[in-house]
Amino acid sequence: MAGFWLDIEKGLVSDVLFAGLVASSAVVVGWWLRRRRVRRFFGVVPGREVIRVVLPGIEVLKSATLGTAPVREGFSGVAINEVEYRYALALAGAVESRPLARALFAAGVLDQVTSRPVVCRIEPGPSVSEFRAEVDAGREQQARDRLRQDLGSECVVLVGGPVYNVLTHLAQSEPGSPARTGFLRLEESGRPVRGIEITEPGGRVERFLRSEPDGDRWGEEYLALESFRWHRTQVFLCAGTCTAGTAAAVRILADWRTLQRRFGGEPFTLVYRLPIRDASDREREPDLERVQPCYVSPRRW
Repeated sequence: MAGFWLDIEKGLVSDVLFAGLVASSAVVVGWWLRRRRVRRFFGVVPGREVIRVVLPGIEVLKSATLGTAPVREGFSGVAINEVEYRYALALAGAVESRPLARALFAAGVLDQVTSRPVVCRIEPGPSVSEFRAEVDAGREQQARDRLRQDLGSECVVLVGGPVYNVLTHLAQSEPGSPARTGFLRLEESGRPVRGIEITEPGGRVERFLRSEPDGDRWGEEYLALESFRWHRTQVFLCAGTCTAGTAAAVRILADWRTLQRRFGGEPFTLVYRLPIRDASDREREPDLERVQPCYVSPRRW
């Protein structure tokens, strides 16, 4: 009788071990397939598994802040936009390897059979004031050379337009850059004109100009998401004509699986319209249900 129960216990242990082996194998295979798709889309190569997410480094000047008491000197230094930072965190969560896979790698289970997990590093961009100082001193080319080296050979996600993000400014203005997206800052009849322009391969330019809300008429902001390879760097540009637009562009990139199904690993340029009810919508989290595509290249919508 004892032998009978012993056989049952052995069978149960064997079944549990087998189920655990099957589950672990499924985790490893699923992680490997997902990792392969992430690497292919973001251009990640072995030995460089870091995706840099570069936010605008907004430089705060002295006496430009408010406090609960009178501020005489004030905070000065680099700050980042809260909305853009939270959406960058969501992008990292959508791209990075899953916690279980990272734990298995850390435990040494996967390090002999595959390369390191993909991780995102969120950081502020280079100093705007230092770049402007070098330009004013006649050393713009040296500054650009240094910034080009700062891009490195990893995948870089540039968040924000060229006013606050120096690397975006470099990517859009450098001769020979494959970037097709530009940001307009013009004056017409004494009024500022802001928008996005796209330069087609044949030289044709399409413009998307923001408009102000007026009574019952909604305003329009625009956002661009562009992917291109520059030298050894895979670049993704996420920028809008307002904070909400930039955040929406980052959120669209976080849905990288949809983009991969449409474009594979090819460069692409997308522009979206973001209707706003009033001016305060520009600095809030975007209402993604309002976002409407209005330009796509290559045309695979």
